[in-house]
Amino acid sequence: MSVSCSPLATRHSPLATRHSPLATRLPPYLLPLTSYLLPLTSYLLSLTSYLLPLIPHLLPLQ
Repeated sequence: MSVSCSPLATRHSPLATRHSPLATRLPPYLLPLTSYLLPLTSYLLSLTSYLLPLIPHLLPLQ
């Protein structure tokens, strides 16, 4: 599962900003912000899914 390497996650897709019901309610100056936040959230999700198995090793055992 290589989520971070997929080109769909990094490319700014026009479908995500144009046809989203959230994007139509936003003011027009927030549209670049949402197109910037979408790859960022997909990157953070892949990062947390990568770091979740490492968390028990980082925490001190009781």
